Amino acid sequence: MSELLSRRAFAKVCGVAVAGSVLVVAGRVDKTTSFDANYRAPQAWIRQAIPLAEKHGLRLLIENVWSNFLLSPLEMARYIDEFQSDTVGSYFDVGNVVCFGWPEQWIRILAGRIGKLDIKEYSRSKQENEGLWKGFEVTGPPGI
Repeated sequence: MSELLSRRAFAKVCGVAVAGSVLVVAGRVDKTTSFDANYRAPQAWIRQAIPLAEKHGLRLLIENVWSNFLLSPLEMARYIDEFQSDTVGSYFDVGNVVCFGWPEQWIRILAGRIGKLDIKEYSRSKQENEGLWKGFEVTGPPGI
């Protein structure tokens, strides 16, 4: 029981439900935060979190969010591999790359690093004709 409680406490601190993994956003690059500084800083705190995640049977899964960071599958693979730990992997969001890349290429390159997959509708045609964010304004078949 205490192991479950401590796992829940860890998950609560991380802001997630007890689900086997913690979604990690590895920072953001913008005009005030350089790519190289953002590369190193999150790596330091992710490294610190690895032993605790391992202790509680959680994986630290880095999501490819729109943060101007890790913009290619090769960058993401290298970033994950530098931890040299199976605890760190990818939370791959297909919708977050379809607007500027090809998900099938990301999936092939990330291969065994993907711990969780998020799939949602996105229309390249709406993106090209109406704007980037309009690509998300699609509906799937009834019942989906």
